[in-house]
Amino acid sequence: MFSITEDIPVRFINGQQIPARARILPDSLMMVLSTQQSIDAMEKEMMDAIGSVEDWLHMSRTDSLAFDAGTGLLKAVSFYYPELNRDPGNLHLLKTAEKTVGIPQLETDAPAFELIPFEYRYYQEERDLLLCFDDRFMEVEQLQEIAISNEVSLFFSNGQYCAWGVYHPEVLLTNHIGATTAYNADAFLKACFQEAFALITDETVEQMREHDGQALRKIAALHNRIVAHGAVVDSPLQVLKEWLFSLADKFYREKELDGLFNEGSA
Repeated sequence: MFSITEDIPVRFINGQQIPARARILPDSLMMVLSTQQSIDAMEKEMMDAIGSVEDWLHMSRTDSLAFDAGTGLLKAVSFYYPELNRDPGNLHLLKTAEKTVGIPQLETDAPAFELIPFEYRYYQEERDLLLCFDDRFMEVEQLQEIAISNEVSLFFSNGQYCAWGVYHPEVLLTNHIGATTAYNADAFLKACFQEAFALITDETVEQMREHDGQALRKIAALHNRIVAHGAVVDSPLQVLKEWLFSLADKFYREKELDGLFNEGSA
């Protein structure tokens, strides 16, 4: 028996997955998995679903597992990822985790439930995995991994949901809900993603609120390396570059930005 929360059991239909490509939206700190190709269509999908489905468009900061009201099968996912990096200390369990391809199924008369976003994230370079978890995950001694799509997995310990992860997150960066072009990973993109997620944390955001110059220079330096390398329009690298500039533009005055960001920032 598996449980999403202590009182919400689910079963898994082996061999099935959500037939969609995950999208990571850095401006919203969200990972979305849905077959829908527009905000309006996704909002309707969420409204028609059962499970944990608070209105994600209104920034409720509640993770959504949207199950079909008729079949009980999971049909869409919307998760917030945190900005607090932490090594859980037990990543060796990923190597021995029992991995299954499957899709969760909820009882259609199950009550609505709230799914609080996890507190921590960790990017494991070896597996190219962005893992999101909380304190409970750091205490577990064994894991079960359920791959609900080609990129997204839910992790359980002793049947209890304790983490989620997305593989190859750097190629999934986008700034819109609609269909995205598939991009292959390369060493430069992967390195820039890793540096950006190490740099942009809760602590850095607080520093930016105080107009910290060192934080700004680090952001500008990474941005400018991407500019020098070159990025295809709408590519994950371009999205990463634009996100870095938008963060600086949000927290700093124009005169503080002057001369720091090379051409291609807009």
